[in-house]
Amino acid sequence: MSLTGPRFVVQIGDKTIDYNEEFRLFLATRNPNPEIPADAASVITEVNFTTTRAGLTSQVCTQICYELNWAYLCADCSI
Repeated sequence: MSLTGPRFVVQIGDKTIDYNEEFRLFLATRNPNPEIPADAASVITEVNFTTTRAGLTSQVCTQICYELNWAYLCADCSI
């Protein structure tokens, strides 16, 4: 990411695009132990989907509560 005039831009391949703080990227893999570089690991949230359905529901619900600051739902998540 770099500052170009009054805006931040990101270089992807040979293209330069505007940076948007609201952008989210979700990646999925079947690899149980993906190798994530240290610089990337510091800015991502890894969710382990190799759990039971109940465990997965709890993980996703907790993450939603955290992202939306809905602390009151985290105690008894019914999403």
